[in-house]
Amino acid sequence: MLSATLVVFSLRTWLPFTRSRPSRALLIVTGVVWLVTLAIPYSPVAGPLGFKALPPLYLLAVVVAYFASAELTKRWFYRERSASARQF
Repeated sequence: MLSATLVVFSLRTWLPFTRSRPSRALLIVTGVVWLVTLAIPYSPVAGPLGFKALPPLYLLAVVVAYFASAELTKRWFYRERSASARQF
C-alpha cells in the first residue's frame, strides 16, 4: 500500500512533487492510508490476519525500489511514445 500510494504521486507529473503540488485531499487520504497500513501489523487484528511487521530498513528498501521502478518505467514509456510519434 505504501508503494502504491507513492506511485500515484509519481504518475501525476513528469517530475513528482516538483511541477505541481498535490491537492490537500490527496495528501490527507494518502496520510490516512499510510497510518492505517503501518498500524495494522501492530494492532490486535494482525494475528488473525497473519500479518507481521517488516523490519523498517526492509520496508524502506521495498518502497524506494518500487517507486524508483515506477519512475523509470514512466520515463521509458514516454521516451518510447515520443520516439514513435516522430516516426510518422
